[in-house]
Amino acid sequence: MFDAYGPFTLHTHDEAGIDKLYDDIRADETDNLENGIGIYIIALRANGKLLPCYAGRTQDGFGTRLKQHFDKGKFEDLNNEALLDIFLIARTTPQGRVITKEEATGRDLLFIEQLEQKLIGRCAELNEDLLNVHYRSGQKNFYVAGFQDGKAKRSPAAECLGKLLGT
Repeated sequence: MFDAYGPFTLHTHDEAGIDKLYDDIRADETDNLENGIGIYIIALRANGKLLPCYAGRTQDGFGTRLKQHFDKGKFEDLNNEALLDIFLIARTTPQGRVITKEEATGRDLLFIEQLEQKLIGRCAELNEDLLNVHYRSGQKNFYVAGFQDGKAKRSPAAECLGKLLGT
């Protein structure tokens, strides 16, 4: 199970802006969110619209991974264009408790990786200039006849598969 949190806004890409972002994440009513593992999406917010610019995963905790990006200035150019909104998609227990690095199982990590691939694909559909390189290149030409085949003519087997899957 995964739960979404945010968006948390990074107003400025300086120490004060980053500190404010972390304060906002810590102030969320969800216990231990900053140490949760999962996926994060960085989006530009301009004129009331959101555009995904990066999707990544963390197995070390959201706070740790975002700090690594901020220390390297990864999103600094984006922040000069508009405000950045950050969505956190945390792996959770069925009761809604955020799972941390220390308690994660191999299955948790596999689900996070699978979700990252799906979200990068979806974000790439929405923004062809997505900053991700990992997974994005194969997404454009990825299709399964009868499932994700766009306008391609389907074989009889693909037609049957499409009926089975409702595609």
